[in-house]
Amino acid sequence: MGGRRRTAASKDARGRQFARRLAAVQQVCERLEAGESLCGVCRDPLLPQRYQLDRWRAAEPLFDEMVREARRRAQDAGTWRRRANHPWSRVLEDEILRRIAAGRSLVEVCEAPEMPHHTSVTRWLDEKPGFRDRYLDARLAQADGLFDLAWRIAREADEDEVRTARLKVDVIKWRIGRLSPKRYGPAYLMRMIERAEAAAAAQAEAEAEAEAEDARELWIKRFERGSDGQVRVAYMFRARPRREPGEPLLLIYPDGDGPEPPRDPSHGIPGAFRADWEGGNDWQARAAP
Repeated sequence: MGGRRRTAASKDARGRQFARRLAAVQQVCERLEAGESLCGVCRDPLLPQRYQLDRWRAAEPLFDEMVREARRRAQDAGTWRRRANHPWSRVLEDEILRRIAAGRSLVEVCEAPEMPHHTSVTRWLDEKPGFRDRYLDARLAQADGLFDLAWRIAREADEDEVRTARLKVDVIKWRIGRLSPKRYGPAYLMRMIERAEAAAAAQAEAEAEAEAEDARELWIKRFERGSDGQVRVAYMFRARPRREPGEPLLLIYPDGDGPEPPRDPSHGIPGAFRADWEGGNDWQARAAP
């Protein structure tokens, strides 16, 4: 008896699930027959997303046939046309940025039939750095326009519209705070941004100073006067300068930075340094005898 009850319950659950999906697909088909695109319909948060609808159509042939039939009816009625392909062009880029700067969102811009799809624009933003920089500037201009819009809404609101106007202004404030946090964001967010930028600048400056310090080197030479009275170089080597007082000089081998003695005969190794190197210690310079 228990197994039969569980089977009946699972059948009822599957039936309710099928009924919910059927109702959602019917709403999708009604909007398709009205002339909307499938991508535009699936952007509605109350309807299934595109990948969900494709999965339902693959699992249930009835849903797939309903969608195809709705598209055929829209084509016969002339209300639906396949979206045209819009290749990138400078004119199209300027029009997209103009509409965004005027206050529209990217989704609203891409819903127009003469505009490219949202995925195409996002791909262009990744592939074209110049377009991305202009897009960010358009977003800043949009924030300025929304700031003026909030002031106009608050100024023109009547007593009966105070609550609605306040809600609109709060939403606009949140949006422009995200679009341009340095100019319109909260004070604490601006302080966090300034601190992060100052820390990044200090770290970059410290790394640059360290690189410049590591790049410095000096030549140490020992001169001796020969029996003929001529002064000659007895030996010479390169070394890193001291970073702290009392720190020994680190030798730089003429043939590279590896732990091996110089092979150039003109760079002789004095005995004071040879003993350290042959003993396996770090070959560091010290006061020459």
